[in-house]
Amino acid sequence: MSIGVEALFTSALGLAPPWEVQDVQLDTARKRIDFEVRCSAGLLACPACGTAGQKVHDRLRRSWRHLDFFQFEAWLHAEVPRVACGGCGKTSQLEVPWARPGSGFTAAFEALALALCRELPVRQAAKLLRCADKQLWRRIEFYVEKARALESFAGVEVIGIDETSLRKGQHYITVVHDLQRKRLLYATEGRDHQTVLDFVADLKAHGGDPAEVRHICMDMSAAYAKGAGLALPAAAISYDHFHAVALAVEAMDAVRRQEVQDEPQAVARALQAAGPKAKRQLMWGMRRNPESWSTAQWQSMHSLQRSTLKSARAWALKMALREVYAQARQHNDETLARRDLQAWMSWARRSRLAPMKQLAQTLKTKLDGVVRGMLDHRSNAFVESMNGLLQQAKRAARGFRTAKNFIAVAYLRMSKLSNLALDAVWRYPGMPADFYRDWWRVAAEEAEHFDALRQHLRALPRAPGTGWDYGDFQAHDGLWTMCERTAGDIVARMALVPRTLEARGLDATPQIQAKLARVGTPAARALQAVLEVILRDEVGHVAIGNRWYCWLCERAGLQPLQHYQHLLQQYAAPRPRPPFNATARLHAGFSAAELDWLQQAT
Repeated sequence: MSIGVEALFTSALGLAPPWEVQDVQLDTARKRIDFEVRCSAGLLACPACGTAGQKVHDRLRRSWRHLDFFQFEAWLHAEVPRVACGGCGKTSQLEVPWARPGSGFTAAFEALALALCRELPVRQAAKLLRCADKQLWRRIEFYVEKARALESFAGVEVIGIDETSLRKGQHYITVVHDLQRKRLLYATEGRDHQTVLDFVADLKAHGGDPAEVRHICMDMSAAYAKGAGLALPAAAISYDHFHAVALAVEAMDAVRRQEVQDEPQAVARALQAAGPKAKRQLMWGMRRNPESWSTAQWQSMHSLQRSTLKSARAWALKMALREVYAQARQHNDETLARRDLQAWMSWARRSRLAPMKQLAQTLKTKLDGVVRGMLDHRSNAFVESMNGLLQQAKRAARGFRTAKNFIAVAYLRMSKLSNLALDAVWRYPGMPADFYRDWWRVAAEEAEHFDALRQHLRALPRAPGTGWDYGDFQAHDGLWTMCERTAGDIVARMALVPRTLEARGLDATPQIQAKLARVGTPAARALQAVLEVILRDEVGHVAIGNRWYCWLCERAGLQPLQHYQHLLQQYAAPRPRPPFNATARLHAGFSAAELDWLQQAT
């Protein structure tokens, strides 16, 4: 039995009635393939109010760029109906199932573009996709904004505030990191105290509580300190050692520059043995760690250490401050750290080097925060890693033109936007718009479940007095494994993930709640309440899986129960086992016949 090329491509594109491929044009010279898609229905539901059986008013021609077919650039073209509704009186354009409204790319193409922009510079991704980088920037901003709107900042306790230059001149971006989950929470233009106030407003908008923020790691900016004092007064501030040592390097450089300017002959005599380029090698040698010195820098630094130059004393003070921090990381004792730092400040004040004396005074006025930063080396390491990721984002955004674009790509790469990576949304194009809306809703509720369970874990006592956290206990990966197995089969994904593995949670949760009731402690009762919310929402999630499984079976001419039995064997899925929560399963869309089969099959 032969299959027409139009029917073949209708299936390949994932189209369902009334949409079908009407014509295919292949241009080998231009390496392009064009699909003419039509809507064969004469009566359609109103896109505005849902009233069924409304007449088509007219059709507007639209085109979309799709994923390449082999080496051919693919385009979809369609005369999209506008429906004149007798119910609401509106004339509305029908949404196509393969693209979001207003986009010139299909959903599958946009998903690929976002994945590339997460790994490659945007300009390079645009070159690979053969499109303008401006088109990709618009997609990044659109999807990042949508995904951030669904993010939850509940439970944020330890944050890092930093700045980065956008370009040469006084153009700065303030960034706020969640140092526990290693993600970018917020980025905005400027570096004044208002940026901190704006972050707190954004934190509240995403379900976070400013009162729960107990620790801030930042540099010694007076503006950030003012903002933190106004908006996060309960949080302890620590000044990370990278900025403290950077201030020491700046003070050391100031001493060196002034000495080269005021006493050039003394400097020349001290460095005479180091060669003609000794001054330049001295500058880099003083800034770098000894283990990274070149041969020329070794010679310059050897001459410096044997001299009586002020630069030698400044370099020794810088290295001594680094050693104070290194010792603090070893002993992690506040008393010893404070003693060592005060001894260093005393030396700096007696050094007769104005920049070092000024640094000592700065450290003295912020002593508590500096000492806290010496001990909180874990947060400092997070700040360093986040700064590295931010620099990668900056390189990826070369040619970004605006601060808005830079911030968007920083969110894309660093914010761990869980709602941007919905597997079922991007992996299966060509489904009705309701399919994607349903799974966006599931993702938002699953994020709430994660936050609720994580907060409960962190509230449980644990020696020596700290709470547990997500990831501290072992868990099976059965659901994730099944997602990987069914990646290429949407029918199997709907059958075996939501309506098999997640449906198992409907059966198991009441049993867990009963055990918690027997325990009867406040913590057990609190977890019962959390599980009650999860059970309620999971009924809806399984119902969504059931709905789309049955829809897909009907589209393909499959009998749902028989095909489900076949899929269980094909993908080696775990068979459902009693006891079954019949009430919850019926509410989730299981038929009485299937429940009977489940009971008999086990």
